[in-house]
Amino acid sequence: MSFHQPGAATACVILCLSAIPANATTRAVSPSGNDTTAVQKAINASATGDIVQFNAGNYYLSGVTLKSGVSLQGVAGAVLHDTADSVPIFQLNPSDSHDISLSALNFVGTGVDTSHGAVELIGDTFTSTNGSNHISVMNCTFKKNGLRWVILKNSVISGNTVSDIPTQWGSALFGYYADSVTITHNTITNVFQPISMVNSGADQGANIVVSYNKASGISRMGIEIQGQGGTNETTNLLVQGNNFTKWVNPVADGNTIAYSIVTTGTGTRVLDNYAQGKVSTGIGIEISGAGAAAKYNYMDGFAMGIIGYMTRDNISYNNVINNAWGPSAQINTFGRTDEIVVGNTSDPNLPIPFGSPTLGAPLSTAAN
Repeated sequence: MSFHQPGAATACVILCLSAIPANATTRAVSPSGNDTTAVQKAINASATGDIVQFNAGNYYLSGVTLKSGVSLQGVAGAVLHDTADSVPIFQLNPSDSHDISLSALNFVGTGVDTSHGAVELIGDTFTSTNGSNHISVMNCTFKKNGLRWVILKNSVISGNTVSDIPTQWGSALFGYYADSVTITHNTITNVFQPISMVNSGADQGANIVVSYNKASGISRMGIEIQGQGGTNETTNLLVQGNNFTKWVNPVADGNTIAYSIVTTGTGTRVLDNYAQGKVSTGIGIEISGAGAAAKYNYMDGFAMGIIGYMTRDNISYNNVINNAWGPSAQINTFGRTDEIVVGNTSDPNLPIPFGSPTLGAPLSTAAN
């Protein structure tokens, strides 16, 4: 069995988003005893291209509003604590929230209300040029509460570490309505769900990439990308090279699923992903969307291997082992005769194709 070679299209996007103007002013902040006021004052005083730098120490913050064009970055030993259960540490002005960078920041939420993030990126509309647009969150650490968005476009979430959100519906990276967003090379541990996304259609859902993320200690779904029953909920959606292991306390509703990629639209590709559940329940991969493809994946230890729901779904060249129901290499097309199902195997001797020990290691070039 051979596997598909991934592209490197996200690298340029990340570099572009993280570029800092040569004439930027850096404003350093330190813990003050009134951190929310001090940090907000530094952000408000900054101009486009400026940087607010967090020196070492513990900051106690709530509801700080970010500013378009201003970057925030941390140094070693800077820890940002949330002081309110349902209010994020950082939030946006929805109508003026573009070209913002968060990097190397260490966030600690309260963990009480995990329906909110320690950081929340909430824009106004997809057609607004000043809304939640061109935002990067890179190399940050989140504990107890994750990152949440509502209406986010042309943005990158990369290289972050998220942990300790095990409560029901506690997701690490989650949100509603995204367009041209890349979520890549994040490491996630001990959460209810690592990555969750809902799209509904118009003016959104194009060119979303979820790639080379690694997670363990999961209860429900590894990646959940769902629609709301509309049309064209995603276009050119790519889920590639992710590595999810060690499901714990599988959920009673049966939705212990490694990759639930169920939207309408075209161009859905689920490629080169690995999941090792050993839970004998749930599903490795489920896909939807006319012509959606699940190829070169390796699923180990679920009740069902891979399921396709719609016309001309392509389920090919996957390796499915240790599934509890049905024959080896189980592929379910619900009796459809118009789906493409070729080249699937059930070989426990095949090596894990990627992600161990080095996340994002090159895959072999596919022969098919």
